[in-house]
Amino acid sequence: MMKQTVGKAQSLLEKLSELKRVGKTDEFTLQTIAREAKEIKAEDPKNYLYVMGAVECLRENAIEMRKHYQAAIEAFGGDVVTYYNFASSLYSLGYLAEAKHCAEKGLRLAPTNEEMQELTEDILAALDRQMGDEMETETEEELSRYALYASESALAKVWDDPEEDEAWADL
Repeated sequence: MMKQTVGKAQSLLEKLSELKRVGKTDEFTLQTIAREAKEIKAEDPKNYLYVMGAVECLRENAIEMRKHYQAAIEAFGGDVVTYYNFASSLYSLGYLAEAKHCAEKGLRLAPTNEEMQELTEDILAALDRQMGDEMETETEEELSRYALYASESALAKVWDDPEEDEAWADL
């Protein structure tokens, strides 16, 4: 998580980051962090939303995770920290296209932010790998079918005009 929080929220985000890094999450720990986060909700609502978004990410609950980050964007406006955290969570859950969209928004706000640049590059690399993997699994027959469909619709636009009909009528 990007470092722009203070006190209790910072501590909770660091715990969540460590849980993610070591790959050991359990519901009891996540529940404890969520309960502690409720203590800061009134005094630090933005960071509360960040913590809860990260908790839901570790729970692999994309719907609730999105709700928390969207609430942060709606209530406080989109800033680079919000977009970084949102993009990072989406990326972690495999929502690469959506993560790319959030990362690009953050990068537009802070084009020189190295953490945002690195996250965006990681997401783009993952999208490239995903596309390559999809291409490898498609058979030659499937690729040929895609090409035919694409060319058929393109040709239909050209061939379905009155001048073309007149030209072919004499042949």
